[in-house]
Amino acid sequence: MIGWGSDSPVPHEHDPEGTEVTYDIVTWHEFGHQAMHRYGFYNGGEKEALPHMSYFSARLALEEGDKSLVDPTGIDTAFMFSCCKIQNPYTYAPRYTIDRQAIEWMTRDNFRNGLPMSSEETMYQHRGHAKYADIARLTGGIGYFDEFMIEEHERWEAEGLGEGLGNGGDYWWRVSDTTWFPEFSDDRAAEVRTLRFSIKAGEDLTPLLTFWGVHHDYTLLKQMMTARNLFPSQEQKDLLLKYKSLIPQDSSSLEAIFREIWVPDITRKNFAEWQVIADAWDQTKVEQA
Repeated sequence: MIGWGSDSPVPHEHDPEGTEVTYDIVTWHEFGHQAMHRYGFYNGGEKEALPHMSYFSARLALEEGDKSLVDPTGIDTAFMFSCCKIQNPYTYAPRYTIDRQAIEWMTRDNFRNGLPMSSEETMYQHRGHAKYADIARLTGGIGYFDEFMIEEHERWEAEGLGEGLGNGGDYWWRVSDTTWFPEFSDDRAAEVRTLRFSIKAGEDLTPLLTFWGVHHDYTLLKQMMTARNLFPSQEQKDLLLKYKSLIPQDSSSLEAIFREIWVPDITRKNFAEWQVIADAWDQTKVEQA
């Protein structure tokens, strides 16, 4: 199962420079497209981010050994392994826990300027599916997310909508979602998706999703949430306050975080680009974040 336009996977045991395509990551990514992570998304980049949840879900279900005092649910470990090459000491891969990814996102221009996460910032990266891992943390595990995606899949099949319709797939989720909530117009699919996630979770997830770069028409969405007695939980508020407390306060602190993510002697990542970001991290950017 190889993605369209990708190179053929090269089987190997060790990939010291991180240049080869592996069966593992390509197979899981493409499986994610074909499984229940194919319907509905917030931006075009999510079409290449949501598939990583297939590995995330499978690892949580199967790898009891991932649970530890540091990561009691196993969610952080599953998230770290879910993208950008399977994690081992020989591969080119970032050590992103969800918290580390939140810190990296808060350093980016779009976050600091109050703009949505772009498609380019979303696709093929931990950043793109971090919001779903966070929802899993808030709801106690992957079961909630899997149930939601199964329902999403069944709803799509029942409505008879499929790939290739409309403008690059946008037609799917606009027509499908707004049919269920006619209060929203066809260009308000993000609000409908957030409302449906929130109904399933039993709380208003708007603040968390806004943090992860999903912006909304808040007036109508809030009315719809209130009408259903959906409000942000204290756990969600505490999580967002924790993220605020994690903002690096100076350049050296940010550099230390980047070195935890991109371990230079393991990942062989060219650290120069991250060093530039860290060096430019000043009090103005701290206050923007």
